[in-house]
Amino acid sequence: MKKTFYLFALIGLAVLSCKKDGKSPSKPDPEPDNKEYTVNFNVGINADSQKVVGIAPNENGLTTNALVDIKSIATYLQYRVYDASGKILGSLIQLSNQPNFGKLADSFKTGEYTVVVWAASAEPNIKDDKIFGVGREVFYKRFTLKVDATTAVNQEVNLQRIVGQLQVKILDTVPNKVSRIILNITNDYGFDIPTGVLSNSPGSFTQTYLTTDYQGKPDFVATTYVLNTVSRINVNITSYIGSDVFTNTTVNGVKCLPNKRTILSGKIFSNPSGVFNFTFNDWEPVADTVGF
Repeated sequence: MKKTFYLFALIGLAVLSCKKDGKSPSKPDPEPDNKEYTVNFNVGINADSQKVVGIAPNENGLTTNALVDIKSIATYLQYRVYDASGKILGSLIQLSNQPNFGKLADSFKTGEYTVVVWAASAEPNIKDDKIFGVGREVFYKRFTLKVDATTAVNQEVNLQRIVGQLQVKILDTVPNKVSRIILNITNDYGFDIPTGVLSNSPGSFTQTYLTTDYQGKPDFVATTYVLNTVSRINVNITSYIGSDVFTNTTVNGVKCLPNKRTILSGKIFSNPSGVFNFTFNDWEPVADTVGF
């Protein structure tokens, strides 16, 4: 039976022993004493998948390839190990308020395993073993681990960002009575945890942005994250005065790419029927906006 453990009071290194249920791993253990080998995993975020915060150019103007501290981005981490048949042997969840967040250790018999590690900026929705990001940053790594007497004791796990960033910039002035703007994203996908493949069953999510501090000012920016980086999404932008809809604009066919920023910019108050355009840009540096 699959077991997931939430560890809220953990001292020292988080250690998980994978339950084998009396069965051998994917390959027979040639050692008569069933010796196990401990492997330590140091989980970080690939430097290319990190925002400018925490990343400084070196003397050549290039970003470092070193792992970024996972606490600077993620608050939730999950580790899983599978045998060759895809059966889950063990799992672990860590939260960023635990000691040694991102430090893992596991014991393995000789054999071949599939390891999955992923992290998110906040705990996402999980249904049918799929991640539904709902506007969260998500990072993921799936790899094969061959264990024998020569396996490295300490290994780096380099998570990659799998979401695209979506920014909506309102160029005209937010009216004084507009209290919030809501983005509704449709045709977002789920992400299958065991295989690392996007699902083909689209969903939707909504995020609300309070605009009280932006009333009477231009250039309000709403930022969110999208898992669907293989097909186009639809973005609805609705502003409210109290409980009443003030403006409603929909942008269809927006394309997001993994670890890229898509920016929509234009006017929804003085030109609510305007046509949106979009473009793709690297996460860093900040991209130029495009009009709509």
